[in-house]
Amino acid sequence: MSGKLFLLAFLRCFCYYDSRYFSRIISCILLFKITFILERSYCERK
Repeated sequence: MSGKLFLLAFLRCFCYYDSRYFSRIISCILLFKITFILERSYCERK
């Protein structure tokens, strides 16, 4: 399940952002990390 979430976050990022812009790459990485943190905390609560 976590692999799918990772993939979704990363693909969503590259669909919405033009990777030529550095600031957008950073927001992409941030989105990826936030997804990871949220998912991990959700799994720990279960």
